[in-house]
Amino acid sequence: MEISPDHSRHVKTTIIMLAYRQELYVREAIAAIKAQVQPPSQVVIVDDFSPDDTAELISSEIPGEAPAWTFIRKEKNGGVIAATRTGLTYAHGDIIIFMAGDDISGPERTQATANFFRLNPGCYGLILGAGVIDASGHAKGYAVNSSTSLPRRFVKANLIGHDFLSGLHACGASSAFRREVFDIFPPLHDRIYADDRIYALRAILLGGLEFRLEMHVRWRDHGANLSFLGGKKRGPHLATHFEGWIRTFDQHLEDIDFFIARQPRGSDGVLDAFRAAIKIERSRFVLLEACHRPGLDIKAVFSAASDFISQRGLTPPTLIQLVKPILQMVIPYPAQRALARMRDRQ
Repeated sequence: MEISPDHSRHVKTTIIMLAYRQELYVREAIAAIKAQVQPPSQVVIVDDFSPDDTAELISSEIPGEAPAWTFIRKEKNGGVIAATRTGLTYAHGDIIIFMAGDDISGPERTQATANFFRLNPGCYGLILGAGVIDASGHAKGYAVNSSTSLPRRFVKANLIGHDFLSGLHACGASSAFRREVFDIFPPLHDRIYADDRIYALRAILLGGLEFRLEMHVRWRDHGANLSFLGGKKRGPHLATHFEGWIRTFDQHLEDIDFFIARQPRGSDGVLDAFRAAIKIERSRFVLLEACHRPGLDIKAVFSAASDFISQRGLTPPTLIQLVKPILQMVIPYPAQRALARMRDRQ
């Protein structure tokens, strides 16, 4: 984005950095904030009660006599949603820029973000490109948030015709949103998954979300990211993961209902159709959750399968989506991995 900043119409930006068990990376993340061509108006760092030296390293790296920097170390671990809520309590910027303590923002990220929102007053969210790096900082050769299959400006009308539920790339590490995305809607529920997708939908409802291909972020993938399942492999513990997705869909439904209630004309065909799509996807994840619970809860699986059929109808695609999680439930995990390797070789 080759745009010179217009200081006569300055946009106040707040970087919220969430940190947890990132002692190996947090210094580099903070150094990237200090190196911004256009420094953010404010930096808020929240450590979610890390058991390692993350908090101590953050304290040592914060510039002396820097009132624009705020560091909060929580007294107990509460998860990403609670940490974000804490960060927003201290943030006073017009634009909220998110990052984690293991990601690296390019030197022009704040400038590009501020300029975008200054020049696009009707847009409420921005997703920049992010190159993926490994634990050592080496590029892995691919990127996130750079899909060309989605409209560059994603607005409410695009919710029909584009697969928001599984196709939207909204990695929080390269996202920024207007403050209204958080102030207009009610606070998020705890223990949800993919909160960045919730903010993305809210931005779309309010006016639009823009995707930019410019790589202003290096997103570190090391198996213990804030949104990763602690590096665990697949197994019964995924029931908790699917519960988080179910809560995410519930939050989507609540946000849509909240948005509709504020509209003079109420709902429309786009939101009605999208709401129905969310309910179908939610029923699928209820089935997945039931099939991954420890033990065999046949009653729960039967109930979830019945609801899924009632939402989608009994069609060949429905049967495939029914059979797959049930097989995952009854086939031992080592056998599932062996079958997956066989498919990969074929």
